[in-house]
Amino acid sequence: MVPPGTTPGYWLNLQSIYDLKLALAEMPAEALGIETCVAA
Repeated sequence: MVPPGTTPGYWLNLQSIYDLKLALAEMPAEALGIETCVAA
C-alpha cells in the first residue's frame, strides 16, 4: 500500500537516486576525474 500523498513515480525516482548514488560510490577514482563535454 502506498502512503497517502505519494505516487508510484515518487518511489521510482527515489529508487533511481539510490541507484545513481550506489553507482557513483562504486566508480573508480579515475572515472570521477573525467570532464564532461558540451556539444556546440
